[in-house]
Amino acid sequence: MLKFLIIDDDESIRTLFKSILKRKFVCEIFEAENGINGLSSLQKNSPDIILLDLMMPVMDGVETLDAIRANPDFKDIPVIVITAVGDREVIRNLCEKNITDYLLKPIDVNTTVERIQKMINRLNESKRINTSAKKNQTGDKSEPDQILIVDNDDEFKTFFYSLLKEHYTVHFASNGTEGLSIFTQHRPKFIFMSNNLSLLDKIILSQKIRETATDKEVAIYLLIDNMKLLSTKVFSYNGIIKKTMDKELFLKDIHFLNEDALEMKRTRL
Repeated sequence: MLKFLIIDDDESIRTLFKSILKRKFVCEIFEAENGINGLSSLQKNSPDIILLDLMMPVMDGVETLDAIRANPDFKDIPVIVITAVGDREVIRNLCEKNITDYLLKPIDVNTTVERIQKMINRLNESKRINTSAKKNQTGDKSEPDQILIVDNDDEFKTFFYSLLKEHYTVHFASNGTEGLSIFTQHRPKFIFMSNNLSLLDKIILSQKIRETATDKEVAIYLLIDNMKLLSTKVFSYNGIIKKTMDKELFLKDIHFLNEDALEMKRTRL
């Protein structure tokens, strides 16, 4: 059973989220009215997903998020930020703190359910990947997952390949048309798309893939090297990854692919 933690000083908002979650998901719900109580509940209950309001007394959402990400035991728990602020600069700063998604007030029920369901799909997929990795380590020789990177930066593609070639089948494309052709032929599980591609390339690839595959079948991640260019619409993707040639930082950002395999690779750096 999934466990949710709602951290919000507004009791009516907590009540609304509890109602949505209980109607749509099989789950256990914990709640806290500020960041300090939220961190205490986090320690006690180990939730799977956190809904976190930004504006709270005692300890606000940003301070709470910093504390969560600083704790090795909880740093990877998905956090959905609840905010009345839609400013791009605010959203960019939150993305740099590794939020998983955000919801704008006033809360829209359909949008909330859709985004939480997408998050649950990611959690289930992550568990499936880790289970598959453990099977491979114990002698199950099933085919490795396939990855597609769509980028016109040859240096970065070489870097990307060097990190993942031992554990994944990696395909390359330089534009949306090539990417779509490779996707149709090989059906890779994970797609990494550079934000430096033309808008048309990104639209062609992402929309066409979504027409034929669900979030359970394929995950699309946006590679972005300049967070100032980040649009508030990025959550049409499964997530964003900072494009960097720093091995440690990049491996940390893509830990969701395969915790065990990537940890093996990290020890060799």
